[in-house]
Amino acid sequence: MADLSTYSEAELITTEQVKLLYANARASNVVVVLLGILCVSILWGKADHQALLIWLAILTTSVVIRLTLAHRYYSQPESLSNQAFIQRYTITSFMVGSSWGLLCQFIYTSDSLFVTYFVIVVIIIITTASVPVLAAVKQTFMAACIPQIFALFFTLIATGDVDSQLSAFGPLLYFGLMLSTGKNLNRRIIQAIQLEIHNKVLIGQLTNEIAQRERTQQDLIIAKEVAEKANKSKSEFLANMSHEIRTPMNAIIGMANLALQRESDPKQQDYLEKIGLSSQHLLGVINHILDFSKIEAGKLDIEETDFSLHQVISTLTTIVSEAATSKGLTLKFDIDPALEIPLRGDPLRLGQILINLTNNAIKFTEHGSINIHVALLEASEKSLLVNFEVQDSGIGISVEEQQKLFESFQQADTSITRKYGGSGLGLAICKQLTQLMDGEIGVRSHLGQGSTFWFTIYLGRGTEQTKQTTNGISNDLLSSLAGRHILIADDNRLNQQVAQELLQNVGITVELAEDGVIALEKVTNGHFDAVLMDVQMPNMDGLEATSKIRAHAENSTLPIIAITANVAKEERQKCLAAGMNDFVSKPVEPNILYSTLAKWLQPKQRPLLSPSEPLRKSDSAIEKLFPKANDPKIIDIKYLARQLKENPVKVRKFAKQFMESAKRVLSEMEEALSEDDFERLSALGHQLKSPARTVGAIHFATLCQELEELKGEDTNKAKSLLTELNELAEQISERVSV
Repeated sequence: MADLSTYSEAELITTEQVKLLYANARASNVVVVLLGILCVSILWGKADHQALLIWLAILTTSVVIRLTLAHRYYSQPESLSNQAFIQRYTITSFMVGSSWGLLCQFIYTSDSLFVTYFVIVVIIIITTASVPVLAAVKQTFMAACIPQIFALFFTLIATGDVDSQLSAFGPLLYFGLMLSTGKNLNRRIIQAIQLEIHNKVLIGQLTNEIAQRERTQQDLIIAKEVAEKANKSKSEFLANMSHEIRTPMNAIIGMANLALQRESDPKQQDYLEKIGLSSQHLLGVINHILDFSKIEAGKLDIEETDFSLHQVISTLTTIVSEAATSKGLTLKFDIDPALEIPLRGDPLRLGQILINLTNNAIKFTEHGSINIHVALLEASEKSLLVNFEVQDSGIGISVEEQQKLFESFQQADTSITRKYGGSGLGLAICKQLTQLMDGEIGVRSHLGQGSTFWFTIYLGRGTEQTKQTTNGISNDLLSSLAGRHILIADDNRLNQQVAQELLQNVGITVELAEDGVIALEKVTNGHFDAVLMDVQMPNMDGLEATSKIRAHAENSTLPIIAITANVAKEERQKCLAAGMNDFVSKPVEPNILYSTLAKWLQPKQRPLLSPSEPLRKSDSAIEKLFPKANDPKIIDIKYLARQLKENPVKVRKFAKQFMESAKRVLSEMEEALSEDDFERLSALGHQLKSPARTVGAIHFATLCQELEELKGEDTNKAKSLLTELNELAEQISERVSV
C-alpha cells in the first residue's frame, strides 16, 4: 500500500472510475447489440427492412468501436492515460446513444401506434440501464442518455399530433429523474472510492506500523538477549574477580591473624594489627565495588529471616567501637522499646547500612559523640515502618553538595577524598539497599554543624524469638571442636596453611587435599568428621567432588562446608545443590569458621589428642638449615622464614612442599606445551607464581608470571621460559634440600 503515497487522491479516484467503466464494458456492449437485434426482429414487419438493417449496422459499429477502446485499455494500459480513456469512452458512448436516438425515425415512417410506444419503451429502458452501468463517470452516462432522450422528445414534438406532443414530456421528465439518480449514484460511487482509498491508505499505515512494531519487538528481543548475555558475562566476571581478589586477601588476613596469636613483641603486634586493619579496609572497598556491580546487574537480593534489632546493634557496636574510641568519640544509642520484638528482614543488609553511615560519621567527626536513634513510625498487622538516624557533630555538608551525595563515586568535596579517603560508593549502595527494602534515605546537615543521615525501611514481624548472640566464641564451643579429624581441600598452599593452622589452634587434626580427585580418594579410604571444600580447584572442582562423595551412602551425613572466595548468591545455591551443608566465604573469619563447624559437628565423646611438641626457635637455625638459600637471584629463604616466625620445622616443611609442588607443576607445564594447550599453561603459571614468591624464589615467580601472561601461541618463547624454570628449579632444589 506504500505506492499510494506517490499519487494524488484525484488520480486514484480517476483510476478507480476507469476500472468500473471497463468492468461493465464487455457485458453491457454485448447486451446492447443483442437488444438491437431484438428490436429489428420485432419491427421487421412494421418498418422498412433496409432502414432497420442500416440502423442496426450503425448501432453495432458504435458498440464495436467502444469495445475496441475497452480492449486496448485492457491489453495496452500504458498506451492510454486514465483521462484519455474517459474522454474517448465518453465519445463512443455518445455514438451509441445517438444510434439509439436514430431508432426514433421509425415513428415517422410508421403509422402504427405499436411502433411509437415500442420505441418509447426501448429508449426509456436503454436510458434506465445506462445510468448504473455508466454512472461511475457523470459525463459518460450523460453522453449516452442525452442523444436518445432528446431525439425521442423532438421526434414526438415534430409529429404534430397533440397526443404525441403531450406524451413527449413524459420521457423528458423521466430523463430528469434518471439524471438526478445518476448524479446521486455518481456521488455515492466517488464517496465509496474515496473511502476505499482512505481504507487502503489506513491499512497501509497499519501494516507499516505493525511491521515497524514487529521490527521493534524483534530489536527488543535481540537487545534483551544481548543484555542478558552482558549481565551473565558481568556476573561471571564479578564471580571470577571476587575469587581472584579474595583468595590472596584470605592469605593476607589469615596470616596476620595467625601471626598475632604467636607474636608477643608489642611493636610487631602493632605492625600486624595495622596490616589486618588495612586488609579489612581494602576488603571493604572490594565488597562495596562488588555490591554496587551486583545491584546494577540486578543480582543482589534482599533475604527474609527472623532477627532481633539488639543483635544488629550489637554487631554494629563491635565493629565501630574501636574506631570511635581511638578518636575519643562516644557512641550513644536511643532505641524505641516498641522494637524489642522479633523482626523479619535482612539483618546483614540493615547492618551494612548502619555500619557505613556510622563509619562515615566517625570519619568526619573529630570530637563529641555519635548518636544513633531508632524509632517505630508505623505499625500494621504484618509490617513495621522503622526510621534510623545517625547523628554526628562533624564537618557538616553544604546544601549544594547534599544534592549529589548519594550518587555513585561522589563525595561532598574533592578535598574529602584527599583528606579522609573513600571510594564514594558507600552512600550510593546504602541508597540502593534502602530502595530494595522499600525505604528511603536522606540527610539533614549544615556546613560546620554536623550531619544527620536517616533512612526508613519496612520490616516484617518475626515469627519466633531470636536468640541473642555475640561475636565471641565460648570455650565450650571450642572444646567441642578439639580432637576432630577434618579434611581441607584447597589447591592454594597458602590458603591450606591458613585453614590448617586455624584448625590446629583449637586441637583439630587436619589432612590436606590439593584437588577434588584427591579429596574424593581420601574421603573414600578414610574417616573424617567434616570436609572444608574449596569450589574452584583443578582436575575436579569442589562441586563435582561433593556430588561424588554424596553418591556413597556412608557419606550422606558427612558435613561438607564450602570455603570459597566467590560470595555470590548463585554460588551459594550451587554449593547447596551439589550437596554441601554450609558456606564460609574467604577471607575466612576464624570465629565464623569455628561456629560453622560446631553447628554441623555433633557432640561426641572422644579423647583429646596430645598437643604437638612446641616448636623451638633459633636465630641461627635457618642459616644452619639452609646455608646456601640466601641468593635473591635463586631463592632467599628468609622471605619464608619471616612469615613462619623463624620456625625451622615449618620452614623446612614448606620449602619441601614448594619443591614437590614445583616439580609436579613443571611436569604438567611440559605436558601442556607438548599439547599446545596455552590456556592450561597460563593457568599453571598462575598457580605456581604465588607460592614461589612466598618462599622467596622471586625470579622464579617472575618467570611464572611471564608464562601466565604469554599471549598467543608463542611456542618458542614458552619453551625458553620453561627451560629456564626447570634450570632454576634444580638450583633451588640444591639449596633447600636437607
